[in-house]
Amino acid sequence: MARRYPDRAARDGLSGAAVMVCRVDAQGGLGDCGITEVDPKEHGFGEATLRLSALFKMRQSTDDGAPTLGRLVRIPVRWMLSPSSERALTVRYGGQVGRAQVSCRSRAGRLDQCIPISADPETPDLLAAAHDVAVQVDASAARIAPGPVTLHITFAP
Repeated sequence: MARRYPDRAARDGLSGAAVMVCRVDAQGGLGDCGITEVDPKEHGFGEATLRLSALFKMRQSTDDGAPTLGRLVRIPVRWMLSPSSERALTVRYGGQVGRAQVSCRSRAGRLDQCIPISADPETPDLLAAAHDVAVQVDASAARIAPGPVTLHITFAP
């Protein structure tokens, strides 16, 4: 569902939910769908949930043999971003040599809340360089999904 995730919500790093109510048609497809609940509003979760209706196929009868044609079905959908992603970078930066890991949050096309979590060698200069590199990453261009991300940075001579 990642490629169906609402663009605005993904850019803002938001998860959400919506409830869709639809009528079952003769082929088991869903029609006359509407959204009865959405949270948060105005981030595209309702519209994205409606687009999912074409992917659902209902059985034409219930377990006890009753036809489903014309029945209303209620489908809750929870939209959640991937919990974490990882990216490896090799950079030249200020003469630094070594490796570092930085934990950040990707939001609105950039990385913020970046915290260096390790470096080898563990020097204040390498930790500071790792932070500086991380906050300069263009998350959109690097195709980093919104949410938590760990950068593995190699500083080349």
